[in-house]
Amino acid sequence: MLTKKSFSLFIYFISVFILLGGCATGRGTRGLVSDLGTGTSEYRGITGEIRDGQAELGITGARIEERSGELERSISRGAETIQSIRAIIQQVRGRPVEAALVEEWRNRQSEK
Repeated sequence: MLTKKSFSLFIYFISVFILLGGCATGRGTRGLVSDLGTGTSEYRGITGEIRDGQAELGITGARIEERSGELERSISRGAETIQSIRAIIQQVRGRPVEAALVEEWRNRQSEK
């Protein structure tokens, strides 16, 4: 019976200690975590820097998307220009050439 009673007292004292002890974070310098240390302000500063960096990354990402759209449009315009040049070259190649001009060109090529 004594062991049961001592065990009950032990549980009672532990419960009172926990209930009256409260949270260790809210006690300033006595607590485990305090808001007065330099670590907290460093953490807040780093967090602010991270947020600023995220904002800059978002802005940069939007600019990159805008520039990539411009680049895609430029490439497609370049492809259209190449197609136009090919069509012109095909038209020029399809024109008849006088035999005398062809002979003159061949003679010049053989002299080189």
